[in-house]
Amino acid sequence: MLRSRKISAIIVTSLCFIVGFMPVNLQAQEVVAIWEIQGKGNISSYDQVEIYTTENIVTAVGNSLFFIQSTPKNADLDPLTSEGLVVLAENNINLPQVGDLVNVSGMLLEQSGNTSLLLEQLEIVSSSSSSPEAINLSDNFPSGENKSVHDLESVENALVDFEDIWIASPSDSEGRLIVSAKTQRPEREAGVEYPAPNGFLEWDGNNERIGLIPHALGGPRELNVFSGSKISGKGIIVQAGSIYQLWPIEYEIEERTFETLPARKDTELTIACMNVLRFYNFEFNYPKRLHKLSKHIVEVLGGPDIMAFQEMGGKSEMDDIRDAILALDPTMEYKVWIFESGADIYNAYLTRKTISKIEAEQLGVFETLTVGGRKHDRPPLLLKAEVNTPERQNISILNLHMRSLNGIEGNSSTFVRTKRHEQAISVTEMVKSLQVQNRNIIVLGDFNAFQFSDGYVDIVNQIRGSSSLGAAFEIETSILETPLRNISEEFTAPEERYSYVFNGNIQMIDHCLVGELDGMKVSDFHFSRGNADSPELNLVNDSNGFRISDHDGFMLYLDVGAVPEEQEILPDIEIEIAYPNPFQSGDFIRLNLEEKNNLQINLYSVSGVLVENFQLIAFDQGTIELESVSSIPAGVYFLSIEGRSFNHLGKVFVVR
Repeated sequence: MLRSRKISAIIVTSLCFIVGFMPVNLQAQEVVAIWEIQGKGNISSYDQVEIYTTENIVTAVGNSLFFIQSTPKNADLDPLTSEGLVVLAENNINLPQVGDLVNVSGMLLEQSGNTSLLLEQLEIVSSSSSSPEAINLSDNFPSGENKSVHDLESVENALVDFEDIWIASPSDSEGRLIVSAKTQRPEREAGVEYPAPNGFLEWDGNNERIGLIPHALGGPRELNVFSGSKISGKGIIVQAGSIYQLWPIEYEIEERTFETLPARKDTELTIACMNVLRFYNFEFNYPKRLHKLSKHIVEVLGGPDIMAFQEMGGKSEMDDIRDAILALDPTMEYKVWIFESGADIYNAYLTRKTISKIEAEQLGVFETLTVGGRKHDRPPLLLKAEVNTPERQNISILNLHMRSLNGIEGNSSTFVRTKRHEQAISVTEMVKSLQVQNRNIIVLGDFNAFQFSDGYVDIVNQIRGSSSLGAAFEIETSILETPLRNISEEFTAPEERYSYVFNGNIQMIDHCLVGELDGMKVSDFHFSRGNADSPELNLVNDSNGFRISDHDGFMLYLDVGAVPEEQEILPDIEIEIAYPNPFQSGDFIRLNLEEKNNLQINLYSVSGVLVENFQLIAFDQGTIELESVSSIPAGVYFLSIEGRSFNHLGKVFVVR
């Protein structure tokens, strides 16, 4: 949804990106028209030449510069040559007014790809001339095709107008935007960005994107503009290196608004997911972020039955979120599930009373890469539970935060690509194991991967067990007998398939994959908007619920056939563990427990195999001792202590 906000003014002052004035003492000799100066290529043939151009109209005036454009009388009408030129003056000396007809002379310079005239002489011929006709930015212009000469080179320094074009990125901390005149918002497509190496799947890179600098000609810094909004107006196209910018003269913004998520039905179980952008309690804006996140969970998500997080700071932060939610709504009582495994950000869960018999464990903790190093810096976090319906359906959720795309090209590319591929294979094997257990499987989280191949690795389709458009690392489709469904793609319209905005391109890197469900079905799915599209400064603004993170979260709705009932959440069991490490076969492990009833204590190998020959000896006063027999081989093991409301897994020790 959009709502209109008009900012309309003729701009007469400026902040200029081009380097400063250089005095010239030579008399201009050659008289040339602007179209001759610009030519049809990227660089003017008059670079470093003294030129003199006459009877051109001033279209915009800024700080120590002004733009001129050919009149219809002296234009060549060739669509491949620009009729605009920027004139650089020193310290705003002798600046003309918009509408003046002027003659100028000076040194022609190419600066950052932009054709500029370093002013030596200015003559105002007349005033109040009619403004030249502007070129319209539209779905057809610029085309977005990759050419040796960009389409926008033909309107460099010239007037353009635009109507209801996309604001493709939210305003950054300087108030800068990215816009696109295409019918659809720019989106990440399959393949390696142009130019891709020979033989690689390639996407064009969406070079129709234009940087918009609202304050370049003296307008306000637009610090609170959401992407997905629309903008209309007119301005000047300026080249800044490989990027083309739009410096607006006047404009009107039609602001975007956001719809709320549908309320759950009585027979639905809801599962939400969000990357919360390094949610640390030592950050200066932590109280604001905590307030916003808790309100988002309560008011926007409606208190999901299960909430999965990525990039969580730790258990302390999770406890804060649980308590903040309870303060907002005393009916929303959550239990925290997180393992702090040595990384600095973690996967985590909050669960409500509508599920029970909960087990949580990290998978792949000790897996290593073929090229060396840990396979999973943020180990997948598995949550197993039962839904509290008469049928007691089981459910397994695998929470992922995969290796990012950073470094996928460059010096570290081999390591990054290999790690992303081997992580995907590892997760696929985890899914296969869960399928054998015949559980209702949901794989969700921040995959740091698109719904299609990035040209190097196809993480999502590898984990799904589906076909790929092609990647340098071919996917192994034989691991899973039954492929998973990508609900995040299946239930959303094409224009809604995104959870992140990067350089003006929408992209879906947070996903929800679902297996063949038994006793339940997917009834709905929605992304919760207002993060990825929100300006950066909203991250520290707690007066609204936007920009909790740079990712949009999502909600999965499962129809479980009956109303899930709430059961009381028992308090955590406090444990003091006093086992030796290393542990010798035959030694005792002593656990001091507040409770020792209804506990299940197991020993697992690193690969997840249960060690059977492990004996439990119970004593009075909350003490339990465990004894191993001599047949336990040397190695690294996990000790698991599980109760009705408690899980303690991940305490690692060595048997020698």
